[in-house]
Amino acid sequence: MKYYLFLFIFALTLLQQFSYNDAQIKDYKGGSMFVTKDMGFGKRRDLNELGEAGRKFARKHMMNLGVPKTSKAMPPVLCIPGVGGSQLEASCGPNSTTPWYCSKDPEWALIWLILSELVPGPPVNCFSARVRLQFDNVTGLFSNETDIQIRVPFRNSTLGFEYLDPYEKSETIYFADLVASLEEVGYVQGKNLMGAPYDWRLAPRSNSIFLQGFKDMIEELYENNQNTSVVVIAHSMGTRYFHDFLTYGNWVDQAWKDKYIAGFIAVAPPWTGAVEAVEAITTGYNFGIPFFLPSDAMYLQRSLEANYYLFPTAPSWSNVTIISTGTANFTANNYTNLFKILGMGESAEVLNNIIQSSSTIFDPPMVNTYVLHGSNVPTHDGLYFKGGDFTKYPVVLEGNGDGTVPYSSLIAGQIWADMMPQKFVMKEYPNQNHVGILQDSQFITD
Repeated sequence: MKYYLFLFIFALTLLQQFSYNDAQIKDYKGGSMFVTKDMGFGKRRDLNELGEAGRKFARKHMMNLGVPKTSKAMPPVLCIPGVGGSQLEASCGPNSTTPWYCSKDPEWALIWLILSELVPGPPVNCFSARVRLQFDNVTGLFSNETDIQIRVPFRNSTLGFEYLDPYEKSETIYFADLVASLEEVGYVQGKNLMGAPYDWRLAPRSNSIFLQGFKDMIEELYENNQNTSVVVIAHSMGTRYFHDFLTYGNWVDQAWKDKYIAGFIAVAPPWTGAVEAVEAITTGYNFGIPFFLPSDAMYLQRSLEANYYLFPTAPSWSNVTIISTGTANFTANNYTNLFKILGMGESAEVLNNIIQSSSTIFDPPMVNTYVLHGSNVPTHDGLYFKGGDFTKYPVVLEGNGDGTVPYSSLIAGQIWADMMPQKFVMKEYPNQNHVGILQDSQFITD
């Protein structure tokens, strides 16, 4: 697909729980180490088909999520996209540190995503310079580069993540099919259907404004729909965001959950971290764009807080080899050593603390939870850097998953079934990939 549809490279995965030895490395049958996955995008389907699918989706997944039978209102819905899933706009002031050939226009303009502008050379370099974050080793906080502002358009709406590139809709369908199916059965934007786009470069710890807005949206939906509890449909990193909102930081208590949340539909969740996050900061992945130097791409990837938020974390990964060099293995317990080897010594301890503090998966959400995910698609499980040479692309070991999230991560939430009195349901969609599941007719019908 156009420019390899790199937009979801940030969508990340969890490692299957095994260590790699020399025999496993030797038996690896992979060809090229740069593989473009079919992300499942396609043209929007006929609305008649979506309408019937939407009616079934509403009946099966939403009408039975704890909404009182006496209520005539459809349960209001809030949709949350994943990493890379929200459009972003940028404003660049005269003192920005972008290259001299980049426009320094203070007017707001779409920066994520315009596929036609992500071409080799200056356009890609300007994109990277505007999107990357700077990290303060003392405070441990991430922020925009000097005199650059980034904002999220279409607040409280799904419009900013139905399609990611408004000029290339057929190439970048995301939530469009699902939203169309809901609208076909009577859902209306701003009334009983809202979206929660966010700055996906950041982890929740740096997005407190969004989390407060998130709470406000849920309460607004509840009050505007005859005091009907809300169904939250989240995808990919959006599932982690909502889980953190429910369990971390004292944003809400159990009484609030019982009152406002009818159910949490978690689609393709990377519950316990992702090998591709590690891959992004070690290899300088360049989105498949020619002439976008790995060193430049690495600078961008290492600046994004979301990558560290989605690193595989202890205790789930304490004894699992994430990176092997043949002479040394790296697990979730020794990221500090990895960062030092990569020349990130000054930030090593602070970044490691960020990674470890993001591990809240073992706290149950304490709301009705429905996990829907794909499987049986080759998925990154670990990285082998022969001889410890991190300047070359590694051998990627693959296992079961949805093409982005390994199976062990997709199902990690199953531990909650015995930890909370609320309903917990999990359903698997064989051979369905990470993004494609949102357009899958069986998923929408179920």
